[in-house]
This record gives sequence, C-alpha cells and structure tokens, in this order.
Amino acid sequence: MPSHHAEQVVRELHASLRLRRRPEDIAQLIQDLFAARRIAPDPATAEALEKASRHSLRRIWHGYTSMLEEFAAPVGAQRQLARASALFASVPELPEGAGDDPAEIEAVIRRAGEEIHRRYGENDFGLDRLNRTERDEAGIGELSRRQYNKRFRLLRRMEAKLARLLHEQRRREVTMTGKGALAHALPYEVFGAAPERTDWYAVAHVHPTREVLGHLSDQELIRLLVRWNRFLREVAELLEDAWNRSGFEATSMVVRRGDDSSTWNQAAQAWGTARAHWFALMTELGQEEVLDRVCPGKVPRLMAADVAAWHRRSGGGLHPDTYVWADLPRPWEVLRGEKECTRSLVEAACSRHGVDPVAGGWTAPRPTAEAVRFRRTPELVHGVAVADPLMASAMRSAGVFSGRGKRAAAEEWL
Repeated sequence: MPSHHAEQVVRELHASLRLRRRPEDIAQLIQDLFAARRIAPDPATAEALEKASRHSLRRIWHGYTSMLEEFAAPVGAQRQLARASALFASVPELPEGAGDDPAEIEAVIRRAGEEIHRRYGENDFGLDRLNRTERDEAGIGELSRRQYNKRFRLLRRMEAKLARLLHEQRRREVTMTGKGALAHALPYEVFGAAPERTDWYAVAHVHPTREVLGHLSDQELIRLLVRWNRFLREVAELLEDAWNRSGFEATSMVVRRGDDSSTWNQAAQAWGTARAHWFALMTELGQEEVLDRVCPGKVPRLMAADVAAWHRRSGGGLHPDTYVWADLPRPWEVLRGEKECTRSLVEAACSRHGVDPVAGGWTAPRPTAEAVRFRRTPELVHGVAVADPLMASAMRSAGVFSGRGKRAAAEEWL
C-alpha cells in the first residue's frame, strides 16, 4: 500500500501536467516520491535527479521564480452570473466554478431569456427587443422599458462573454497540448497507478517513438489516432481564423503591427506536436498509402521584424522551411479536402528549396530527439535571460525588453 505522503506527491506530479513547472522542481518531486516509497533509483538516475533538483525552488535561498508557473486561465463569467441572479427570478445564486463552465453559462442565458421572451442568439438591439405592446402581450408589461433593456443588454453581453470564454479555453487547451502533447489529458487513475510493468499507452500520449508505439495494440493506436485527428482539425480552424484576421505574408512570416502573433504561434506549436504524433501513428499502423495522398505540411511560427532584419544583416535569411510552407496549400484547406497536398507535392517543394523531406519531418515522423546535457533553467524577461528572479520580476513590471520604449528603466536596472 502506498503511503499517504507518496500519494500526495503523485497527486502533485499529476497536477503539474497542466502547469508550467520548472524541470528542477519536477526533479525534486520525483526524488520525494522515491523517498516516500522507500525506493532507491539506479545510480545514473539518482545522479541526474540530484543535479537538477539542487536548483529547485525548495533548495535555493529565495525560493521564488519570476516566470509564470501556470498557463494563463481565461477570466470566467462569475460577475455576469451574479448580476443575472440579481435581475432574473429564475436564476439562483451559483457556485464560483459555474462561471468557468460554458454549459452552465449557456443554460443560465436560455433560462433567463425565457423570462423576457428572448430567444438565444437574438442580440440585435434594434430588431430583437420587444416594444411596450409586445411586452404587454408577452405578459411582462410590469417591466419598464429601462428594466427590460437592462436585462436584454446583460444577456447579450453574456452571449458575447460565452463566445470569448470558449475561444480562450480552446486556446489554453491548444497551448498545453503544444507544450506537452496529451500529458494534461491523462486521468489520475492512469497516471497514479503503480503497475508492475510500464504503461506504454500512457507514455505514448507524450512520446510517440517507434519503440513506444510498438508496445501498443491496434485498438490503442487507433484510439490515439482519433484523438489527434480531431485535435488537428481544431487547431487548423484556429490557424485559419488567425490567418484571416491578420493577413500574414506566407513567404516571410514576419509579424506586422496588429497581427495576432500569440494565437498563431501557440497554434503553430500545437499543430507541430499534433502532426508529429499523427505521422508516427499512421506509420506504425502501416497507413503509408494515406500519407501518399494526404500529407499536410508543417506550419512555421511568426518572426519578429527586428529579428528577421538582424538575420538578413548578419548574412542569414529565412529558414528554408518557410519557403516550403509558402509553396504548399494551407493545412486547413487540405483537411477540408478543398486542396490536395500529396507526399509527392511536398517532396517537390522540399527539393526546390534544398530541404530533406524525411530528415526535416515533412513527409515522415520527425527523428527521435536525443538527450542533451542538463542546463539550469534561466529567469526570462521576454526571452532575455536575467540572473536574479527578483530583478527579472522588477524588469517585467517596468516593461523592460517588451518593446514599449522602456529604455530608461532598462538603464536603471542594468
């Protein structure tokens, strides 16, 4: 039977799958778990864990990092639900968590709408409101024009809030998947189990190498493939939306003022992760002929204009993958079947720009990553390493390195 302390550590490790904890702090938790279970790791593992965990927050003097340890969570509709509860008799006071539940929010909007004879989606302030005569006929004549309008406006704002919340929750899911594949989706019952042999299906959620996938049954492979198929389509929709709103230049992929680069880059990273898993699973299932017909390309991240200019001045240029991307149909067009993107088409584009389609991950699962020497996680301010977390926090608050013209603040701190 696992000890109570060991179970607490496992739960903390499981919770970390949805967080952005530093490797040093995860190494510390793994050490704690070995100790709680009275298990001695092999010497190489023990040495590696000790090397990383000696810089964990628990062991350093300040015990603090300026970097976010959570993925940004959307702001829920708690305030709007509280207001609805005050204005509509059919809406009771709801628990705090209801504001983060889209289904609960929609149910409240529909239920409250019935009180003022408003259908869900009727948001035109000029056409969808009831006039005095219509309110009398609907049996709500006791509501003044002002009181009716107040309720109508609230429900209209709540529908807009619900749409934003769904979008932000989707973005958060995309960001987590881009960073850690399907790790965040592993239920505690699977993660917390201590089987006598490795749970290869769980490992395949994050590490789809041939060695790992070779241990899975066809049913397990197909189950993962279905999940990644669905996710690829969701990310493609997000990419298309960002593309249409911003109008990026495909041949340069340089950020311009007003571009939604955050959404694009998060979705591009998630696309790369999902695409790599999809390719690996299709290959393991022996579905190479499918890839001959449908081979959606990679998606590049956007580059800041000043970084692109620096590359040009230093004799460099755009990454060759950008040119291949520009030559191919957009991924969302391929997944919808509007345009063809065969393996031979991708190979031809790669050949034109001097890219190896296999080694570059364009037509085959990307090569297995090799382990590298551990390096202590730096404190970062907009991508710039800063030695001290307290200084990093002050710099971030002052806008240093953010591109907002904080030169005086930078000079003061540097």
